[in-house]
Amino acid sequence: MQSFFIDFNGGVVDYDNLTHGISVYNEDLLQVSYTKGTYKLILDAGWYGNTETRTGFFKIMVVENSVWEYPLFEEVIVKENDLPSGLYKAVAFISGSLK
Repeated sequence: MQSFFIDFNGGVVDYDNLTHGISVYNEDLLQVSYTKGTYKLILDAGWYGNTETRTGFFKIMVVENSVWEYPLFEEVIVKENDLPSGLYKAVAFISGSLK
């Protein structure tokens, strides 16, 4: 997949192994933090599956205050080319949540 640009709308990129092209498929592809007062949201994207055969899926999640068990937003992406669209949806969700 080619690199792409996402406006994270004020979020702080903790790490990004995704938007410049994926070199290693793992659960830690992208994490962006958003804070408003004591309210903290994390946008997270990762790969879940076999790294050698690339059978699996990507998951984009938004969690509040690091409560990973109950994401506020979750989208499963099967095709790598659909990742930008899923990330745009997650950023829009966060933008609405922080108003």
